[in-house]
Amino acid sequence: MITKEDLDRHLRELARTISPQDEKGMNRIVLEHLRFASENSDNLAPDAQETVDLMFSRLQQRAAEIIKGLPDSQRTRELKRLYARSVDEHQRASDLIDMPAGQPLKRQEDTSNFSDLFVTALQRIMDLMYDIRQNTLKGYASYGQLTLLCMCVNELAVTFHLAQHRYVNQAYTHIRTVFEHLDKVELFRVKSEWAEFWCTKDSRAVWKELKPANIRKKLGKPTHSPLYSFFSSLGPHGTYEAIQATSAQCVKPSEKGNPQLVFWFGGTPIEHQNVWLRPYAVFAVHAVLAQTMKSFQQFLDKGECREMLRNSADGVRGYMASTFLPWAKDNGMDTGELEATLSTLLGPRSPEEGTDNRSNDA
Repeated sequence: MITKEDLDRHLRELARTISPQDEKGMNRIVLEHLRFASENSDNLAPDAQETVDLMFSRLQQRAAEIIKGLPDSQRTRELKRLYARSVDEHQRASDLIDMPAGQPLKRQEDTSNFSDLFVTALQRIMDLMYDIRQNTLKGYASYGQLTLLCMCVNELAVTFHLAQHRYVNQAYTHIRTVFEHLDKVELFRVKSEWAEFWCTKDSRAVWKELKPANIRKKLGKPTHSPLYSFFSSLGPHGTYEAIQATSAQCVKPSEKGNPQLVFWFGGTPIEHQNVWLRPYAVFAVHAVLAQTMKSFQQFLDKGECREMLRNSADGVRGYMASTFLPWAKDNGMDTGELEATLSTLLGPRSPEEGTDNRSNDA
């Protein structure tokens, strides 16, 4: 480990190489010393780290004073941006792009339970789809159902990555798409003539008949879905509520005395927004699993499906009981209605009667 004494010795050795009157030389050894400290940042002892932090802090303060006095120009603005990056007030686009490929963000809540539950359910869906694909599917309805369910798998994978990296608005957009697809899959299952209509080239007519509200109507559901509206509001519709999920007003005013707004690139640190998001993602993957079984039960093993669905429902209950509900209670929320709803939605279910172990043609 490099100690504060080692840093002082390094600076003294550099100082011996120049004359005290050599101003450029003094600047050079300061830069060299900072480079040395930066390159060895992982090996600094606590006292050395404190010294380095102080050096950089003083340099940043001095840089801010100099830049503030410069006349406005392209070069000045470039310097202001560079300074802002050094104090985490500005970001690099490359860092933003690289973030989803890196490790998920973790702050107050451990996301391991969410990850295990989600990935396990997604694997169940993909396993069932493998079994389904071993058969010959015939007709527009089978084609539409399977392809839309395959699209749901991709939507769920994207949702997972976005949720892990706290991209709340974007995750809700993909969750909304999952439930749009599931309504369409169910329509094709119970009213197969709409699948053939869906494949026609008159895109305007298709949209008129098969937009989300009209699909719900054809399924006998209310045309207005509060849940769909919720996903739309926090997802793609650019509402005030959506902006509130990724921005906040600063406590301190600006130097001019004006209120300041912070907007977060690369995911929101607002914890309750992330806590609320994950149960919806879990419900989405469970819903796709259930619909896959319902749509293609003739190709699936009845006992396995029953076990998968029961385990998935138990996993959702367990996640809610261990993560979301304690958080809600700690924050003064009445969870009675939510717990009753969960009991209704996730009660023991099995695929419809008629499921068998065959692998015959549709």
